[in-house]
Amino acid sequence: MSYKKELNHLLDHSSYSVDLSNTPFTLLFVYPGIGVGKVFEDLAGCTQQLCQLATTQERAQTLGVQIAALSSVDETVESLHSAYFPIGSVSAELIPKDLLVTKGEQHFFARAAYLVHPDGQVERWIDPDGARMVEDGFRKVEHAYRQFVHTVTNDSMNEEDLSQCRLVALPTGADSLGVLSFDMTHPYVLKRMPAEGTDIETDYMFQSKKNDNSIFPVMYAQSVFGSERWVVMEKLGELPEHNTHQLIARLAHFYHSTRIDTPIDLDYHLYQRFFQILASEGFAHTLTSLSMTEGRALEQTVWVGKRQTSTMKSLLDDLNDALPTFQSPFTCCIHGDVHWPNVLGSQEGAIKLIDPRLHWDGCFSIDGHFDPTYDLATLLHSSVLEKLDHTEMSTNRDGTIAASADLVDVIEKLESDLLQSAHALLPALIDDSTFVRKLRVFCANATFGWLKYHQVVTSQEKWRFYFGLTLYWLDRAFKK
Repeated sequence: MSYKKELNHLLDHSSYSVDLSNTPFTLLFVYPGIGVGKVFEDLAGCTQQLCQLATTQERAQTLGVQIAALSSVDETVESLHSAYFPIGSVSAELIPKDLLVTKGEQHFFARAAYLVHPDGQVERWIDPDGARMVEDGFRKVEHAYRQFVHTVTNDSMNEEDLSQCRLVALPTGADSLGVLSFDMTHPYVLKRMPAEGTDIETDYMFQSKKNDNSIFPVMYAQSVFGSERWVVMEKLGELPEHNTHQLIARLAHFYHSTRIDTPIDLDYHLYQRFFQILASEGFAHTLTSLSMTEGRALEQTVWVGKRQTSTMKSLLDDLNDALPTFQSPFTCCIHGDVHWPNVLGSQEGAIKLIDPRLHWDGCFSIDGHFDPTYDLATLLHSSVLEKLDHTEMSTNRDGTIAASADLVDVIEKLESDLLQSAHALLPALIDDSTFVRKLRVFCANATFGWLKYHQVVTSQEKWRFYFGLTLYWLDRAFKK
C-alpha cells in the first residue's frame, strides 16, 4: 500500500515545506511531541528520537536521504531545526485515524515513519520504539538500493542472501554525490551524481560498451530521479602498481580500435583555455582568497637553474604564433582525464578507467574523439603531481619563483619514460614533429586548471607551485 496521498496531505497542511525532489529518499518521522512524555509516560522518547536523528546526518547524506520530523504539538526545537533537519507541526484534526492517540480531550500522533522512494512511492510503518524506528528507516533505504542494483544487473543472488549483502560507502570524487558498493554474485558500484551536466560523459561510457576494447567498466544502467543521476557499473579495485608503460599499452589498443581520420580543432586546449581560466570566477576567487592581484600574478617568472622563463603573457604570445604549426596525425576516442585516481583494475586484472572528461570550463565539449596526445599529457601531469610536493617551487628574494633541481629531474625522467613508451606503442602519434611541444602545452593546460579551485589552492605556496609549474611547462615547450 502506498501512503503517498496521506503524506502529501500532511505536508500540505504542516508548518513547513519539504521538497521531496531534493534527494532520492525522504524519511519523515511523526511523533507525539516534545514534552508529551512528561505527562503521558507511554508516549515518552520524542527528545531522544530527535537527538538520535541529529547524529545520522552524515549517513543520511551518504545515502541521499532527506530527514524531516512532524508532531501534533506546536513546537520549535531551534537547535535541531536550524542545524540538521526541518521540524514542524500539523493540526491534530489532520492526524490519520490509525495514527491517532487520544488522551482525554487531547490528540497526538502515534510514533510512525514515512519513507519516500525515488520512484515516488511511499511506505509507512508504526513503532513505539523511536530509536529502532530510525535504524529501520535507514535499513529500508539500504535495502532499496540493494533491490535496485539487483534488478538492473539481473544478478543471480537470492533474496535471503541479498538482504544480508553489505552496502559500503566509498570515497566520492568531485563530480559525485555518493558512491556505494555492493558485493553480490558479482561486485557493483552505484554512483550518485547531479543529473544536470553529467549526461555527456555517462552516455559516452555506455556507448563505449559496443567496443570490445572499451577502457571503461561494464556499465549496467543509468536512471534519473529528480535532481540525481544513478549509474550502476562494475566495481573496480586499486592497481597493485602504477605502471605507465602498461597503461599506455592499454590506451593504445583502445585508440587503434576507435581511430578515425576526422580533422579536429586543437585551439581550445592549446591556447584558448588559458584565457578562459584567467577570466573564470574560480581563478578570481583563488586570487582573492590569497590576497593576490591578477596583475602581480601574471608578472611572475620562474628560474629553472640559471635560466629565467618569460612571463605568462609572453609565453602565451609565443604559443599563439606557433598555433598554425600544430597538427594531429590521427584522432580517436579518448578518456580526457587520465589521472591515476581514475585508473583502476577489474577482478580479472584488466586496466580500466572511470570518470572520462568530455566537457571543459562550461564552454567546450567534444563527442569523445580528440587527439590522444591530450590523454598522455593528463597522464604525465598526474604522474608529476604524484611524485612532487608543492614545496618544490620556492620564492627568491626578488619575488620570482625558483624550481628545485629535484622538480626538473623528476619531470625529465617521467617525460622520458612516457616518450619511450609512446614511441614503442603509438609510433604514428609520436612521428608528428609537434608531438613533444603539444604534449608539454597540454601539461601546462592541465596544471593551470587547478587554479580555478580555491578549495585545492589554499595557500600562496600551493598557488606558487601550480602557477610556477604552468610556466615551467610552457617554457619547456618553446625554449628547451
